[in-house]
Amino acid sequence: MVPQYGLMGSLMKILDTTSIMRLDKDLIWELRLKKQQYTEMTLEQMRAQMAQAMEQLEQMQDSGSAGELPVSEEDCQWSDPKMESMHTGVKKRFANVKAKQHIITIEETCTVPESGQSCVLKWTMENWMAKRMPGDDETIAFNKTLAEKLGTEDMLAGAQAMSQALLSMFKSGWEKALDEMAELKGYPVKTVLQM
Repeated sequence: MVPQYGLMGSLMKILDTTSIMRLDKDLIWELRLKKQQYTEMTLEQMRAQMAQAMEQLEQMQDSGSAGELPVSEEDCQWSDPKMESMHTGVKKRFANVKAKQHIITIEETCTVPESGQSCVLKWTMENWMAKRMPGDDETIAFNKTLAEKLGTEDMLAGAQAMSQALLSMFKSGWEKALDEMAELKGYPVKTVLQM
């Protein structure tokens, strides 16, 4: 058995690992196949690492090192949001499941009249939708149980509240994007969100 490595180290090595999660035993095994090694982590250890990562993120936000807009939001005069939705027709397989690409883009400009400073906020949501997804019910049940065991329901609610506050800057533009996403047919197999 190799020494335990942190959550970030696990994420960096993700391409070279396979995970086995046993929720009934509260254990996760990370297999490093090429090296024929594995690590073992309890869900309690994972909870502690996640809490530490969230604490570091909050410290970054408090110190302002997480990044800020180049202009003050209170002084902004927002342009009307522009939304574009594209059904690209591009098809790709994810874990042997066929999916089609859909891209939704929202753009808004904030201008400060006194100084003339401005910034453009642009969100791009790339959605890959499949007609059907094998094992969907089992996946939902597994993810729900995992979230309960890790205690991430509160964490996810906090992250969702923070993202809603950020997305509220788009006002009606974001509502249009959500309406457009609701119109997408099928099961989302991959979603990429860029700002």
